[in-house]
Amino acid sequence: MLFPDYLVDCAKKCLDLAKRMRNPKLAQTFADGARRRVVSSKAKVLGELKRELQELSDGMCLCVPITNYSPNQRNEFWRASTYIGQQFGCSAELRPDGCLWFVKPG
Repeated sequence: MLFPDYLVDCAKKCLDLAKRMRNPKLAQTFADGARRRVVSSKAKVLGELKRELQELSDGMCLCVPITNYSPNQRNEFWRASTYIGQQFGCSAELRPDGCLWFVKPG
């Protein structure tokens, strides 16, 4: 399971904010968001990525490090990301860290 440093920092800040808040319901929302689980994809082809997305539980994120793939594979994954994200109830986003992220709401 992958949990990049910037996500750890964000989670710590959210949990700290949740502790200082006087609104318990809002604090719980922040705390739940900070505990989001991140899984790193091992998919080599689009079919494998679809299987990983199918197994993704609510509230989880799938990180696909597309910089590790050939330019043709990167383009294939990126072009298909919106469609397959919607197909499996996820949002898809290419982030500055060079990864394609799929987030399934929880």
